[in-house]
Amino acid sequence: RLTEIIPFMLEVFSKTADPGAAFTAFDRFLSRLPGGVQLFSLLSAQPELLRLLGDIMGTSPRLAGLLSHRPRTLEAVIAPEFFTHLPDLDEYESALRARIKQGATPEEYLDLARVFGQEHKFRIGVRLLSGTLEAEEAGASYAALATACIRVLLECVEASFRDRHGRIKGGQVAVLAMGKLGGAEMSANSDLDLVLIYDFDESCHESDGRRPLGVNAYYARLTQKLISALTVPTTEGALYEVDMRLRPSGRSGPLATSLASYRAYQDGSAWIWEKLALVRARPVAGPEPLKTAIEMLIHADLCKSRDPMVTAWGVLDMRSRIEEVKGAKGVWDIKQVRGGLLDLEFIVQYLLLVHAHAHPGILASNTQAAISRLAAHGLLPPDAALPMIEAVYLYGSVTQILRLCLNGPFDPDTAPEGLKNLLLRVVQAPDLKVLEAQLRETQQAIHKLFRDIIEIPAHQK
Repeated sequence: RLTEIIPFMLEVFSKTADPGAAFTAFDRFLSRLPGGVQLFSLLSAQPELLRLLGDIMGTSPRLAGLLSHRPRTLEAVIAPEFFTHLPDLDEYESALRARIKQGATPEEYLDLARVFGQEHKFRIGVRLLSGTLEAEEAGASYAALATACIRVLLECVEASFRDRHGRIKGGQVAVLAMGKLGGAEMSANSDLDLVLIYDFDESCHESDGRRPLGVNAYYARLTQKLISALTVPTTEGALYEVDMRLRPSGRSGPLATSLASYRAYQDGSAWIWEKLALVRARPVAGPEPLKTAIEMLIHADLCKSRDPMVTAWGVLDMRSRIEEVKGAKGVWDIKQVRGGLLDLEFIVQYLLLVHAHAHPGILASNTQAAISRLAAHGLLPPDAALPMIEAVYLYGSVTQILRLCLNGPFDPDTAPEGLKNLLLRVVQAPDLKVLEAQLRETQQAIHKLFRDIIEIPAHQK
């Protein structure tokens, strides 16, 4: 069978982004393939599968590495329903719980969680690569997968923690997602911006276990355990990177925050950039009463009346600080370039902050959903909604592919042809010059909106 498909294999791999890397990755994949797997018969019968393998091996080192490490992941791609069904949050959560039950020790369930997470990240990535998943769908699916992992691992960590330290009277803890997870806009390498918030009976001062801890120490240690469960590399690799800097007082603040302290901080100490971040906050794990209390707290805070000019000045100051630190490297720096994704998100977050007092129905943690609601309430400048929605689609599509296929910045002068062709296919552009022109035109339109909506009002302060 191998001799039959070699000519076709050479043709397919020669057209990938990096033919040499594709052959090397394919050889590594074959060397780890379990015995009895009739791969070449399968490839002979399904040539489209070979093309997909070529794209994986030659275009996305991230996916190639996952497949080489765990060859049986390919079985999911072969399944008839693979390209038609995308699991939702409940399905991810149920499947992970069933997988975790196979582990008898914390080390085993951490390994099982990593295998599960990597397998499903691979599946989402393959759907993106094959063109059967839109960028927005991929972002939501990555976020649903991450949410399932947080929920199940939090339960595991809490159970183990209670065995040693007992319970806090009336104690409950929830995970607040921020950033890309909060907005359900994750990509292949997104980290998790998290804040842990707890509540308890204030008459309680320490836990009731054989190794009691004070309330603050209890939840700080529990938070550390959850972070480790999500981030520590095991024999099965890593799962996610976690960023806790959006918690009250940032790096100098406690790892976990009580509900009362979080409310007091938002009422009196939070900076404008923290209010911008709050727009995308969404409780993703924990008991429903606490999640509801957090949602109500956030909603009430976002619906406070704000001076538009003062708020605009705060946003502009934050944008200038980011530009000083990170700069921008041209049209392909989709996030940082002027008129790029960051400016677009700031426009949306600013408008939500200044208008939610009179129009609470506009609030949404997802950028595209928020734009649609702002437009429906007549809170966008004339003819602004369409270019903003188009920018979300264009920036999201390009970002998803680049994050999936590259570990560094994209350089059109050195990028492999296969990757360029993949980008053109995803955004339906005839060539790279047209795509660059489209990006530049979109960035100019968004930059003009940023000036009109934020920069000019800020200077009138």
